[in-house]
Amino acid sequence: MQNTHVTKPSPLLLTEREACSYLGVSRSFLAKSRMNGPLRGQTPGPPFIKLGRAVRYSIADLDRWVAEHRHLMRGGWRDAN
Repeated sequence: MQNTHVTKPSPLLLTEREACSYLGVSRSFLAKSRMNGPLRGQTPGPPFIKLGRAVRYSIADLDRWVAEHRHLMRGGWRDAN
C-alpha cells in the first residue's frame, strides 16, 4: 500500500505574522523597524524582502539577525533584549 500523505515543506520565506511568532516580537516592532529604518539607540529590525506589496522574511536572515544581536555578559550569553 502506498503512502499518499504528502508533507508540506517548511517555507524559506515567512510572512510578517510568521516572522513575529518565530522571533517572539510584535508585529508593531517589525512594521516600525521597516518604516523607520535603523534609529540611534534602538535595535534595528531584521532584513526583509518586498514582493510587490507583500513583505517576507528569510529564515536564514532572521537567524543571522538574532545571532548578531546577542550580547556577551559576565557569566555567559544572553539575548540583547
